[in-house]
Amino acid sequence: MISKILGFLKYSFSENIFKFISEAYTRALGTGLYLGMFFLAVIFIILELKKEEKSRIKLVFGFYSIIVLLLAVNPIFANISIKVLGSSVYWRVYWLLPIGFVLAYVFTELIFRMPEKWKKALASVLILIVIVIGGKWVYTKENFAVVNNYYKIPDTVLDIIFRVSADDEEYKQLAGPLEFEIYTRQVDGNIILSENRSFTGTYREDSIVTYITNADYENIYKKAKEIGCNYVVLNNSMKKPNDDLTNYGFLKLYENIDYTVYKLEEENTSWTITQYGTDGDLQSMCFTIEGNNDGLVIIDGGYSNDEENLKILEDKIRKNDYRVNAWILTHFDSDHAGAYMTLRNRIQDLQVGRLYVQDTPDVETCKENADWYTDDEWNLYQSYLDLNITEKQLIHARDTIENMIGLKMEVLSAYDDWIDEKMSNLLNNGSLVFKLYGNEESMLFCADTQSNLISEYLLENYKDKLKSDYLQVGHHGNNSFSDEFYETVDPKVAFFSTPTSIMENVNNVSWYKAEYLSNLLENMGATIYTFKDSPAQIVMK
Repeated sequence: MISKILGFLKYSFSENIFKFISEAYTRALGTGLYLGMFFLAVIFIILELKKEEKSRIKLVFGFYSIIVLLLAVNPIFANISIKVLGSSVYWRVYWLLPIGFVLAYVFTELIFRMPEKWKKALASVLILIVIVIGGKWVYTKENFAVVNNYYKIPDTVLDIIFRVSADDEEYKQLAGPLEFEIYTRQVDGNIILSENRSFTGTYREDSIVTYITNADYENIYKKAKEIGCNYVVLNNSMKKPNDDLTNYGFLKLYENIDYTVYKLEEENTSWTITQYGTDGDLQSMCFTIEGNNDGLVIIDGGYSNDEENLKILEDKIRKNDYRVNAWILTHFDSDHAGAYMTLRNRIQDLQVGRLYVQDTPDVETCKENADWYTDDEWNLYQSYLDLNITEKQLIHARDTIENMIGLKMEVLSAYDDWIDEKMSNLLNNGSLVFKLYGNEESMLFCADTQSNLISEYLLENYKDKLKSDYLQVGHHGNNSFSDEFYETVDPKVAFFSTPTSIMENVNNVSWYKAEYLSNLLENMGATIYTFKDSPAQIVMK
């Protein structure tokens, strides 16, 4: 509980919260001129109005305004508002400020205090000039170019449709909640609708409208690509906390109080990264990466006998013409590297463009500090050391692999002599730590590294490169790395390759720290994916 409170307070005073407060103020008030005049007016009311009969004005316009203003810019209140009410609600707290009434009262008071008529007239003109400079003309094309709303369409729906109509795409196909079909037809016949209802007014189960209604982001993305739909509208009440379609290949185009419209730009290269879990209480690691322009990368793969994941990987390989462009094995533990050996023997036509592994010590060296491994696990490890295949490539820290289905891979840490000298458990701490770079975003993989010495090494040598959009946390989230490391990475999505029983530490294992790390990252604003979300998926741009 204490760690949650400390994490909440720490995030409340982070750069992200202050940026959020600033953006909310700009959205509510536009410029700083009115707020500055309002602040001076409140001070005037409190200090200058001394007569007894004006005490109510002082209370309502003065002290009330200060309380609301302090609440509006309070980072703790802002953080609570984000978590409880949502990010689209907080900025409306500025509506509670009686700015217009306070300025009108103070300007009138000042004018009447002028001793001569010409000074009153001059003050009135100057005040009007300040109001004009700080404000915005109401009579503009933006506000009055809309035709009469004969069909009584809700303003927020019209707002979204007009935003799509004004966008610079020549071809516009839109999908949204049920009400958008009939409304869009009435407003703009140039916008193509993605689905047609049946005569009973319902949609098929595999309809994009059904996926939108259920906030099924993964299938919304797949269906939008399939049918060529480049605009998707979501009802804000259905959106998932800390998650939206921007994690699935869309750009947020516009948001109002009820709806958000997203735009899918097909010309951009993107990569779908998916984490797969296990059915039971075992942790493992299995990721696939698929480019929207074809190509398949597998990271680890999980156990050799996990038939569910093996079938998923087989299907992915078959759909990619029995080819894996790159297979990355972070280390040779059975919960990571078992699947490769099984599928290598099972799929006769399997082609692996490149198998990336690190240079590791012999079995006897590893056994010196890891007596908990079984004979089967040591045999699996030895089988990898004995692999003599043309596609196998040893990689080391600071190596860079270019154009892995369009991605760049940079290795930050791998087994080396200094790890042998300073650490035990050479298999885990010798895991590959690497970063994948897309065109705009990146993802950091920490595999099973767990020693703080590794995190210190990474902070010392790569601190300026650790910031990443997505993160696979070290050692399944357990007993892995310092808070400083994860705060430096500051991801928007974090993957824990582990089941709920370990996330919640139901067996009360002393070194299971996944729950603590999950709370830390969540308080930083990250979305957490675990095996309960499997298959957990993001689209990296």
